[in-house]
Amino acid sequence: MRKLLLLAASLSVLAVLETGCLVATDATAPKSEVATGGASRSIACPIFPPNDVWNTPIDQLLVDEHSVAYVENMDSSGHLQAGFGSGRTGEWGSAYVIADANTPRVSIALTQIDDSDRGAMPIPKNPPLEHSPTGVLSVLDPQQCLLYEYSGLHKDADGEWNGTTAAVFDLRSHILRRTGTLSADQAGMPIFPGLVRYEEVAAGSITHALRFTTPKVRKMFIWPARHAESNIYDNAYPPLGARFRLKANFPINQYSQPCQVILRALQNYGMFLADIGGAWTISGAPDPRWNDVQLAELQRVPASAFEMVDEQPLVSDVNLGIARQDVRPGDLPTAEVPAAPVESGAKASTGSKSPAAKETPKN
Repeated sequence: MRKLLLLAASLSVLAVLETGCLVATDATAPKSEVATGGASRSIACPIFPPNDVWNTPIDQLLVDEHSVAYVENMDSSGHLQAGFGSGRTGEWGSAYVIADANTPRVSIALTQIDDSDRGAMPIPKNPPLEHSPTGVLSVLDPQQCLLYEYSGLHKDADGEWNGTTAAVFDLRSHILRRTGTLSADQAGMPIFPGLVRYEEVAAGSITHALRFTTPKVRKMFIWPARHAESNIYDNAYPPLGARFRLKANFPINQYSQPCQVILRALQNYGMFLADIGGAWTISGAPDPRWNDVQLAELQRVPASAFEMVDEQPLVSDVNLGIARQDVRPGDLPTAEVPAAPVESGAKASTGSKSPAAKETPKN
């Protein structure tokens, strides 16, 4: 990872600094669409490989045996919420920027060094942090296909950049973060790949998993998450990394076309529980073209319409995001699934079926 950071810091990037929406495709040579100001162009950069867990459908997987209990403890009377919008009605979303050769590469003074990657990292001169009270920012380097994500980002009194964490993801790789390491979210997962982005919805298809939050989680994480922080040890609460989907019989045809695209993605690809926050709140990128009235329709989707899936058959290596594409529900006996290595002082939890589960020990 350090070599990648040095490489990213030393090579020139030819793109122009932009804020926009980026869409992964299923093309043989992975490309993505970057849209800014109503214009778009292709860049040769995937949002993780096609067989990554983020890009793998889960509509045929079995329901996890703890699904009912988890939903009951995730505000069972609540409804889906869009944590993004046009910005005109208050909802902003998770902003990101595209770096170029002129984007300064700086060293950030970090408070959680052990959870962070090191080296000079790109931060634009005026990043869109005004709508991010927690200082979360995603910066994409399209030439190197590196994603930089920061939390707690701010300037100190001397004008130097400070932050809580800094994480770097190679978008061409399946490599997950080190076990027990967080990122800009509590699960240690990237934020950008799980965003709802306007260009995808306008194109009529989202072909990746989304991310969402809930107020209470167990102090445990399961693949592909890498970290958990909570004071709850009750097995009835969900672990970070849990993947939920919208039930197949949910009547999505009763919603507007943009909402149908989002709901269909939730049926086919689901959403990862990635952080602590508002109940059933999915993340998205801000865009002035969002129709906030249409997005508000998502609030009609009840919590009872969701179920957690058992991703066990997809696990190939708990340290990689690669998902097995050659299995279906029931094809893989439990004994054949590689167990996650247990960290020193950690113990496996009995609250999840997945052998890729980790429970953070009590202090």
